Amino acid sequence: MPELPEVETIKRTLEPKILGRRIENAEVFYCSIIKCPSVNEFVDKVKGCSIIKLRRRGKYLLIDLDNSSSMIISFRMTGQLLYVDKNNVGYPYDRHTHAVFKLENGVELRFRDPRKFGRIALVKTSEVENTKEILKLGYEPFSPEVTEDMLFQFFKSRRGKIKQLLMDQSFICGIGNIYSDEILFYAGIHPERTSNTLTIEEVRAVYNGMVKVLNEAIEQRGTSIKDYVDGKGDKGSYQHLLKVYGRKGEKCCRCGSEIICTKVGGRTAHFCPHCQK
Repeated sequence: MPELPEVETIKRTLEPKILGRRIENAEVFYCSIIKCPSVNEFVDKVKGCSIIKLRRRGKYLLIDLDNSSSMIISFRMTGQLLYVDKNNVGYPYDRHTHAVFKLENGVELRFRDPRKFGRIALVKTSEVENTKEILKLGYEPFSPEVTEDMLFQFFKSRRGKIKQLLMDQSFICGIGNIYSDEILFYAGIHPERTSNTLTIEEVRAVYNGMVKVLNEAIEQRGTSIKDYVDGKGDKGSYQHLLKVYGRKGEKCCRCGSEIICTKVGGRTAHFCPHCQK
């Protein structure tokens, strides 16, 4: 599932290509991809509008239009938003192409999703923060409010497992399975550690790991393991730098111990039993 670095990369790759462009028409081939309003109303409302801003909130991409409405795009597991220029616009849609936005100058923005779990909602821009999807989200990891002390106080007041709390979107949004594993490896913290047992030094390591790992992943344009590609259809490269995620049975890059995998709250957790006791 695309996490913060992947959605941020999609935003950054699409921004210079579609910002200011007018949507001349839209087609929807799989109606359930449009969460709200109705498909016909959705098409009518976006047709003729210009794209004035792209934003990211957690794992959601927000596209603001000049009619005071915004698209909230959830990629879920396998969603993709692809810019197709006029040289390739004749390339036929495949069976996973569920919505197409025809922009001026003969280019297109295509939403693909093999698993069909992704969704697009169109709401008033003024109401974005009050929608069910966005309202539940917590702090952005890079926001000024997120500090070592803030994390320490939050973890101290909880008895949950640290991996689950890092993935709690109502606390800090954008971190999922991949980056929670990598952050905890950086910090040397076992994913099943109870959060209120962490010292201030350990919380500092988690904070530093969060900033470092997420920034590195953005620099590498995200992690492409299966379906993720950016807005141009290119894969990210952070998968080549992963220390523990997806490396079950391989040797730890620090100590040579075997990376193991367990379940934490129903999700996989990869870690080094020696470096993360």
